[in-house]
Amino acid sequence: MMYSDLHCDSVTKAYRENISLFSGTLAVKIGSDKFIKREQCFALWLDDKLHGEPAFSYCKELLSFYKANEEKIKECGITPNLTIENASSLGGNLNNIAYFKKQGVKMMSLTWNGENDLASGVNAKGDLKPFGKEAVKEMENCEIIVDVSHLNEEGFRDVCSIATKPFIASHSNCYDICPHKRNLKQWQVKEIISRGGLIALNFYPPFLGKGSVFERVRDNIEYLLSLGGENSIALGSDFDGADMSDELKTADDVERLYDYLIARGMSEEVVAKVFYENAGLIFQN
Repeated sequence: MMYSDLHCDSVTKAYRENISLFSGTLAVKIGSDKFIKREQCFALWLDDKLHGEPAFSYCKELLSFYKANEEKIKECGITPNLTIENASSLGGNLNNIAYFKKQGVKMMSLTWNGENDLASGVNAKGDLKPFGKEAVKEMENCEIIVDVSHLNEEGFRDVCSIATKPFIASHSNCYDICPHKRNLKQWQVKEIISRGGLIALNFYPPFLGKGSVFERVRDNIEYLLSLGGENSIALGSDFDGADMSDELKTADDVERLYDYLIARGMSEEVVAKVFYENAGLIFQN
């Protein structure tokens, strides 16, 4: 089975808790032989309380920790993609976008849940700020993908008015399936699909709703298919960043999700797109 995951917090968790990425205690099991081919986005996460130079410095610490482990990750059979969750990491300096590009960052979210110097997340109000608008343009110039997970609706509308390239919700679900503020409204889903972007489904139970996690993931996929999103669906687990259900607790459980979807009648062609192919198309550069 081939598998691509657009979001996990394993690097940040390992750094903060001073544990090895290869300890076997994380939800992302590095070295598992369950997958024929596997790609994993590793996010460098910043809390809302970090701003300015301290935010940039802390992100560099996370980056150094990741770089020290990158080659071993590859040796364990994973193709890693480096991402940043919360662009407060820029420290208010637009030039740091080019810096992070040189360090291998492929995707960056504008916010976490609160407000920063670019925009506001789902727990805050407000449009993109002037720095945020310039950052979206510069991210596109530097070929860093804009990630709109956690961004509020006002900021999302501004991204739509500025962006000229596809953007991604790296770990978000559909509001019509589960009406949580972190999930995407139908108009947002349609915007991402129409632009050739990706919606990567989050495995965190409160974002999926009550019932079987496998069933709720399937509900989100079927909903996105009904809106013409066959080429815009991916997976963004949020492993090591949230408390997961025992049904889908670690990356090793993803194989059972694959089998479940096939057993429930979803075509192998669609499942292959969701699990690997769609993400591969946008990260191929």
